[in-house]
Amino acid sequence: MNAPTLPLHPEILSYPAPAALLQALSERFGAQYSAALVAREQHGRDESAFTVPPPAAVVFAERTQDVADAVKLAAQFKVPVIAFGVGSSLEGHLLAVQGGISIDVSRMNAVLAINAEDLTVTVQAGVTRKQLNEAVKSTGLFFPVDPGADATLGGMAATRASGTNAVRYGTMRENVLALEVVTAQGEVVRTGTRAKKSSAGYDLTRLMVGSEGTLGVITEVTVRLYPLPEAVMAATCSFDSLASAVIGRHLHRRTRRWPSQDGLSSAGGRRRGHRHDARHQTGAGPRQPHESGQDICPPANAFLIPIGLDAPVATDNASASGAALRPLH
Repeated sequence: MNAPTLPLHPEILSYPAPAALLQALSERFGAQYSAALVAREQHGRDESAFTVPPPAAVVFAERTQDVADAVKLAAQFKVPVIAFGVGSSLEGHLLAVQGGISIDVSRMNAVLAINAEDLTVTVQAGVTRKQLNEAVKSTGLFFPVDPGADATLGGMAATRASGTNAVRYGTMRENVLALEVVTAQGEVVRTGTRAKKSSAGYDLTRLMVGSEGTLGVITEVTVRLYPLPEAVMAATCSFDSLASAVIGRHLHRRTRRWPSQDGLSSAGGRRRGHRHDARHQTGAGPRQPHESGQDICPPANAFLIPIGLDAPVATDNASASGAALRPLH
């Protein structure tokens, strides 16, 4: 009972880099190189709870050739390389668990090409999600993948980011069309094209998306854009169990109606023939129809559910117990 407990996170040892490598990096990059402790500590932590010694040095890349040269030098001395965007990772992706150098791509933040007619845009890896949407908003388009942080597009591609819009728009896996990547040998390769129809060769783009820096450092990303929705809306609905919540969301996607208190289908089960009585699963009380005859969400512990944008929905006056919704026809 009084036995000592092990620490939650094991101690990570420091791995110093060869002095010859640090000297070569300093000579090649000059002011773009830093071995100062404050810079190393900034690039040696993210939003995770892990405590790890910082990298041995930081290189601030400003173009693809900078990344390639840094990777080549690190490969000569067999030193790990860690790509750094804005440090918003929650899972320790950028921590120097085996030492190495950090390559900061945040200065590579140019929007290279906006092809509104093709619904695509090409950016450098350091462009953030908010910066991209600001750049394309005048075209009536936007980039929908939202992981919750203002992450860089390079980091989002490397970690195959998703978010609250993934059900409708997909994750980074579905929205990345092409990449420019620096491999572990310092070679620059391009994967994919802007064309929607392409079946030539291996799908290296999907291989790189989600590789988390183990196969190369992403320096350019081409992604899909989508038309801005006419309206964005959210509603809160509550359920007595996880199972009934899953059923309700599934039926909403099929019927475009929100659940009532006694049934997870539309009022009276008449829409598209769907009928499901939730009282047998959730113990819900009698149905409380809205004055217009439409269903309302019942009171309880509420959670946020995004509404599909291809079925416009208007809200009536919301009460303290929930929001009343009615389809627009």
